Order: sequence, then C-alpha cells, then structure tokens
Amino acid sequence: MASLKQKKITLLLFLLLHLVLLVNTRFTVWPEMVLYPYLLNNGFLLYKDIINPYFPTLPLVLSGVFQLLGDSVLSLKIFTWFVILLSDIVLYYSAFRLTGSKFKSVLTVLFFALLQMSLGGNGLWFELFLVPFVAPAVTLVLKDNNSPNRLMLAGLLLALAISIKQNAIYFYVPVIFYLFSKEKFSKLVYLLAPGILVMGFFLIYLFSQNIFNDFYLWAVVLPLSYTSQPGFVSLPAIRQYIFILFPLVTLFFGVFLHKKYLNKEKIYWLLTFLSATIFAFPRYEDFHLQLVVAISSLFVSFLPRNVLVVFTLVTLILFGRGVTKNWHTEDRFMDRETIGLSSKIKDFNNVYLLNGPDLAYFLSGKLPSKPWAINFPWYFEQEGFEERFVKGLSDREFIIAGDRLGGGKYDLGNYIPEKIEQYILANYKMKERYKNYQIWQKN
Repeated sequence: MASLKQKKITLLLFLLLHLVLLVNTRFTVWPEMVLYPYLLNNGFLLYKDIINPYFPTLPLVLSGVFQLLGDSVLSLKIFTWFVILLSDIVLYYSAFRLTGSKFKSVLTVLFFALLQMSLGGNGLWFELFLVPFVAPAVTLVLKDNNSPNRLMLAGLLLALAISIKQNAIYFYVPVIFYLFSKEKFSKLVYLLAPGILVMGFFLIYLFSQNIFNDFYLWAVVLPLSYTSQPGFVSLPAIRQYIFILFPLVTLFFGVFLHKKYLNKEKIYWLLTFLSATIFAFPRYEDFHLQLVVAISSLFVSFLPRNVLVVFTLVTLILFGRGVTKNWHTEDRFMDRETIGLSSKIKDFNNVYLLNGPDLAYFLSGKLPSKPWAINFPWYFEQEGFEERFVKGLSDREFIIAGDRLGGGKYDLGNYIPEKIEQYILANYKMKERYKNYQIWQKN
C-alpha cells in the first residue's frame, strides 16, 4: 500500500512539475483557437460564417469553455493545460495496461512531458486534443479486445477523435487489421457501433444549424484537395525530419526488437505509428507531432538500456534547448504589433483586417464581416468564395491592410486576394498609415 501511495504521489509530482513548466514557458495562441469560439459565441455559424476546414468538436468545446470561463487567452491556457495534464494521466494508465508497471508508466509520462514541450506542445491544436482519445483507444484494442464493453469504449474514443479531425480515421486501419489478424471479425460491431451514434449527433447538429452543405464544402471537399491548393504544401526541411524520426526510435527498438510482441502486434504498432505520423504532412510544423510523441512515449520503457541512455540524453538536449529559448517569453502571436493594432482599431465602428493579425479582432472586441476566413489562399481561391466574401464587406467602414512582406504571390504575408484588392481601390480611400498598415475608409 505504501508503495502504491508513493507511486501515485510521484505521478502527482510529475503533473505539478509539468504544469509549472507549461506556465513559465512560451504559450502559442493559435488565432483559430481563440477566434473560432469567440465568433461562435457572437452569432457566427461554423462553415457558413466561419471558414473552418476541420470537423466541429474542438471549436464547439472551446465555445463552451469560453462561455464558462470567459472570452480570454487565460481561458484558452487553462483548457490547454487541462488537456495536457489529462493526456499525462491517460498515458500513465495506457502504459500501465501495456507494461503492468507503475514505475514504467511514470517513465512514459516523464518522456511525454519532455518531448511534447520540445516540439511546440504548449499551445492547443487539433493533434494535441486528440491525444487523450487516441492513446487509450489503440491500447484498449490491443489489450482488451476480448471485452465488448472496452472495444465499444475504444470505438467511441476513435469516433470522437474523427469528430475532432478527419485524419483520425486512419487509426481505424491498424485496429481493424488487428481484429482481423486475431480472427475476431464479430468484434468489429462493438468497435464500429459507437461511430454510428456519434455520426447521428454530428448530422443532427449540421442539419439543425442548416450548415450541412457548407460543412461538406469546407471540411470534406477542401481537405481532399489540399495538396493542389496554392501555397498549402510545406514539407519539412532536412533537419526537421530528425524531429519526426527521433520519437520513432521507440518503435524500432521498443517494439520490433522486443520478444514480447508477435508479428501481428508489430504490424499493428507500425500502422499506428504511421497513422500518427501522417498528421505531420503535407504542411509541416513541429506541433503536429504530438500524437507521434504520445504513442512513442508508451514504449520508452521497452528500450534496451544502452538505447534508453542515448534516447534520454537526446530528449534532455531537445528539452533544454526548448525551455531555455522559451522561458518567460511573450506568448506567440501576442506581440506588441498585434496589441498595438488592437488598441488602434478599438474606436472604429467596424473594421476588416486584410493581411494582418486576426487576433486583433478578439483583443479589440470587434467582429469581422461574414463570412470570415483567415487570409489563406487555399480558402480564397475556392471557386466563388472571393465574390461571396466581397459582398460581406459592404458594411465595413474601415479596412486595415498590412503591407506585403514580399515573396511569391501565394506566400503567407504577401497574399492579398485580387478581387478584394480591386474592391478596396474602387470603394475606399486611403485615410492614414499606422506603422506597417494602410487604413482605408469607405467613400
């Protein structure tokens, strides 16, 4: 009993340490994670008024969080840190199902905390929110496939994961493969049935809001054509492939060289790792690796001692580099320029921001025109959307246009939709400049 209590205390201490580190290092305020709930709580509809290429669960959850805690960056931080600590707890129990060892489970939590902070994890994005759903689901399928109730729980978690981000459907590939390899065809019904229930609620929401067609365009058609959209593909640089491959060390040494696992189980984990890695493409950023980090951490305790030593050293170097760089630094996207522009437009009746920080809407308490989309070419280059967007600008008295940063036509910071630019020149006059912004007022 004393040992069990001691290990629980150890876990709690790790959670507290993780929280202290998160609070004191740079937080990324992704504009969508603030603007989606802010706009939803101010009468905007997903997909119709808010161009969102993801499934709706996370924006709706954030809308509820903002209603409960208030519209603030602090509310986003509190919820993000809750998700991260919940991921710690979920990974602890998932690792315990795999290892039967509380010490090894604590080791999993430790490495997850170190790696997720090293790879842009202190900020909410879809991959991070998926961790407490996907990690237990894939573990339940492996360890509890004889239990209908636990298979149904795994199916529910996977269905909810898909309702967060479409790519999560890839995780059905390893779980279905594994059930077939075990000749448990009849168990598929337990895995798939919860998805029907989640889909039912999903469709009720879309049709009740009269947004099904908009959802289909932005969250189904557009993602399927992303790689052909101008400016979208951004593959990793050579050094970034190291960040992708490093966590996979645990797959090779902890799974493939481990006598505990049969070939079918090795294939299962390989497919699971590949499913997680897909999230990093075709638009690479380190934070897309949160699922890879989570699943990799489950197998740290299986590494041979000499490999574990090297893995630990590299992890500590990455972590030390990240913490040193981000210790007590301002939140990303909450820079002085954004805050200054927000103060500048507070007294404007209504405003549209073009090629500028969208967070200024939130910080100044202003609302954009409908429909609203972040200034990405893969939204505005959709057939018919720019014309619809221009119509929505008719009630804007002021338009704030940021100077082009230079580069190619579709480079972020340089892209200005042609028809919007023509509309501004025809209907507005330049009033003044504010730093790197032109302020246009309606004729």
